[in-house]
Amino acid sequence: MNTETIDNIKMIAETAKEFAEKNIRPNIMEWDESQTFQKIFFTSWEKWDLWGL
Repeated sequence: MNTETIDNIKMIAETAKEFAEKNIRPNIMEWDESQTFQKIFFTSWEKWDLWGL
């Protein structure tokens, strides 16, 4: 693997982590207790360009 590939992987991981911290963590207990998964979550993926993950 070359340096550019490694840098891209790190960037994707950082973006996914930031997304999870901002969009999942604050709501996870509520979603778990209500056994629901919000549609807004999917639109957030699109905004963060994470659809391919």
